[in-house]
Amino acid sequence: MKFLKFFFPIFFLAFLACEPTGTNTGTTKPNAGTDTKPPVTNTPGETVPINQKPGLADLEKVAQVMSTSSFNEEAAAAREKGEMWTGSPITVALRFAGEEFDSRTKNIDVESLSGGESFDKVLISITEDGFLDDSIRGSMVILRMESVNGFWNIISAKKVWRCWEDRGHVAYNSEPCH
Repeated sequence: MKFLKFFFPIFFLAFLACEPTGTNTGTTKPNAGTDTKPPVTNTPGETVPINQKPGLADLEKVAQVMSTSSFNEEAAAAREKGEMWTGSPITVALRFAGEEFDSRTKNIDVESLSGGESFDKVLISITEDGFLDDSIRGSMVILRMESVNGFWNIISAKKVWRCWEDRGHVAYNSEPCH
């Protein structure tokens, strides 16, 4: 009888701690496609749900092109001086896009574009959201990079941004905010 008095409360508490089937308390990811928020227009004829990041290839089509030539020259000079920051694609990307933290969030996504076991071409996106700005809410810098002899060069750089509600487009685009 003492055995039941001791283990029954433990079993009961463990049972209560279990998550009921069909609910999401944040410990599991919800099913894809269950978002009920209405889609927003990104470009004419194109819609993307407001909380879903569209494909980077789609964003690159509407993005503003950024010049990379002077930065790549600076990186080449740093390589010749023996500076090691050019050996990391993330460090190179942050140096190009800006290392400062002036938004509520800053996320860096890296995707290898190389096949197999090589790692010499990447697609990096640096997304900032929550700027202290009355019109621009966030921005995304999209970089295509390639490693040559262990040092990373920026092949292309593009930028898109999103506006605060009532200040223009809320999806990433290169149209100005008001």
